[in-house]
Amino acid sequence: MFGVIALISISACMSLMFPTIFGLAVRGLGDDAKIGGSGLIMAILGGAVLTALQGRVSDITGSIHLAYFVPFVCFLVIAYYGGVASRKDLRGQNVKK
Repeated sequence: MFGVIALISISACMSLMFPTIFGLAVRGLGDDAKIGGSGLIMAILGGAVLTALQGRVSDITGSIHLAYFVPFVCFLVIAYYGGVASRKDLRGQNVKK
């Protein structure tokens, strides 16, 4: 039962992640927001590629536990981006120092 609750909780947190990334990424693009938004939507393909990569890591190592390092690394990159992007103002200068 704990695993089911954890899986649902992770999905709930990930549902908030993309709109946050999208908002941070298109902030300040002005007239280029449409093309920037289109690029972000196309980047969703990365989810399919990374799933295949996770499966490949599982096959090579024989351990699904080690394969979960693939999404872990992705979440670290997203957290870093969120932390850096949230400190930028619209002109790209640091707001918090």
